[in-house]
Amino acid sequence: MRSKCLLVTALIMLVMPKHGYASTNNEFNIKCEIHLPDTNINVNFKPGVVSLDSSKNTMELSATQSNNGLQRDRSTTLGLTKAELSVSLSWHLNYIIDDHSGSSCARPVISITLGTTTQRVFIGSEFSEDSCPYKFILEHELRHVSANELYARQAAQKLKTQMQRWYANRVFYGDIDAINTKISNQLNNDWSPWVHRLFGLVQQEHANIDSPQEYKRSNYVCEGQIPARLRQERLKRNARQVRQMISQHITAKP
Repeated sequence: MRSKCLLVTALIMLVMPKHGYASTNNEFNIKCEIHLPDTNINVNFKPGVVSLDSSKNTMELSATQSNNGLQRDRSTTLGLTKAELSVSLSWHLNYIIDDHSGSSCARPVISITLGTTTQRVFIGSEFSEDSCPYKFILEHELRHVSANELYARQAAQKLKTQMQRWYANRVFYGDIDAINTKISNQLNNDWSPWVHRLFGLVQQEHANIDSPQEYKRSNYVCEGQIPARLRQERLKRNARQVRQMISQHITAKP
């Protein structure tokens, strides 16, 4: 992944040519600089809701991870946390229109709320809520929840810093509809993808949490109840499959 510095540089190179240029009417420029309200960039972080789900067994969770290309070889997914970055954008312009030329000048007021979508924590249905394995798996998954919140919070702060630095108190000139479209494009096509890439760096933290050592630890915590429970469920599934095969064979006889 690219470093923060490279991401910021790429964004600035992309956005800078889109900036409005000053009007040639010096009197109008001075009026804009003096009378327009200051640019206002407001970025907030909103913590996400956490929901617990035991509707899927470990085979189904493992299949989900495999489909996403995240499954470790021959490993069983005991729990899984799903979350995405949520970005809510709104803005308006404070502007002045020149009575003589019809040209406009504006400064934006931008509000952004960052957070995570509902963080769904899945725990294999083989484990009851009052069991030691369930509590162990939940504790592990809550580390992923915390990582998501931390990186979303940090992304919000970095976004605010970079946007305040770039927009500063600059004045945009031109047709008011064109200025509004320009701000919209910057927010949706430049800043929003950038902050999503920044949040994506959390994947490395998730990989650190799901370390080989952590996988090994699940084999002996709770006095080895986790592998024992999985073996028990596997034997039950095998028995059901055998009974189904026998039933189908008997039914198929003339």
